Amino acid sequence: MTETWLQPVFDDSLPLLEDDDCHTHVTDTSVARSTLDGESYACLLPELNNRPITILRDPMLGTGGLLWPAAERLASYLCQQGRKDASIFKGKRVLELGAGTGLVGIALLLAGLIDQTTGASYTASDLEAVLPLIQRNYEVNGVIGHVLGLPWGTRPKSEYDVVLLADCVYLESLFQPLLDTLLSVVPSSRVKCFLAIKYRRKADKRFIKMCRRHFNLSDIESGKGQRAASDAIDRGPAARTPVSGSASSHAALEAGVQLWELVRHEPNRSTVG
Repeated sequence: MTETWLQPVFDDSLPLLEDDDCHTHVTDTSVARSTLDGESYACLLPELNNRPITILRDPMLGTGGLLWPAAERLASYLCQQGRKDASIFKGKRVLELGAGTGLVGIALLLAGLIDQTTGASYTASDLEAVLPLIQRNYEVNGVIGHVLGLPWGTRPKSEYDVVLLADCVYLESLFQPLLDTLLSVVPSSRVKCFLAIKYRRKADKRFIKMCRRHFNLSDIESGKGQRAASDAIDRGPAARTPVSGSASSHAALEAGVQLWELVRHEPNRSTVG
C-alpha cells in the first residue's frame, strides 16, 4: 500500500487563510509593544561585523519561543550569499515558515538585504501565539517586517519569491502538514527555497525523502553537512539543545546542521497529450 505522504499534493486542496486578517505590518517601534519579558540572547554573526542581534526567547511558547542552531547557520549563510549576489533578495518577497524568534529575517533586514525601496519584503510566519515574540524582536532590533499566522497544512493567499525554513523538522506528525504548506508556497522552480535542518534522529531523514518526491535537493555545503548530519544523529538527545552558552558551544551545536537548496520539479511535458 502506498503511504499517504507519497501522494501528489495540489495547492488548491489546502485551506486558504484570510490573509488580510493575519498579515500584520510593523510600521514603527510602538506597534510591537508587549509584556514579553523572555530571556535575552545576543547573537553575533561575522557577516554583520559581529553586530549583536538581540533575541528575546520565551520557553513558555515551546519550540517556537527558543533560538535554534539551524536558524543561526541559515542566517549566516544567507547574509554571506546576499552580499555576494544582491539579486537573491533584491525586490523579492521572502517568507519564512516556522520563523520562531525571527532571527533569520532580522539578520537579513539588518544586513540591508531586504530593501523595501526595491519592493522587497520579509514575512515571518508561525503559529499565532508566537507572533508577538517575533514582533517584539523586530522592535528591539529596530527593523520593520511582517508577521503571518500560518499553521502548517494551510496556505497563504499571497505569493512569494523566496521561502526559508530553519529547524522546522522535529515532529513526525507535522512532516506532511509542513510539506503541504511548503508545496503551496513553492509551486514552481521560480521560487527559491532554502532549508536548514539539524539532524537529531534518523526519522528526520524521512522528511528529506518526502521532499525529494517534489524537489531537486542540492547540498549547499558539498557533502560536508552530510558527514556532520551523521554525527548529530549519533549524538542522540544531546543534539536537541537550543542555542545558549558560549560561542564555542554554538559551533559544536551547529556542526550537525545541513543546508539544502530546494528546486521544485517542473511538470513532465513529454507526458502531456
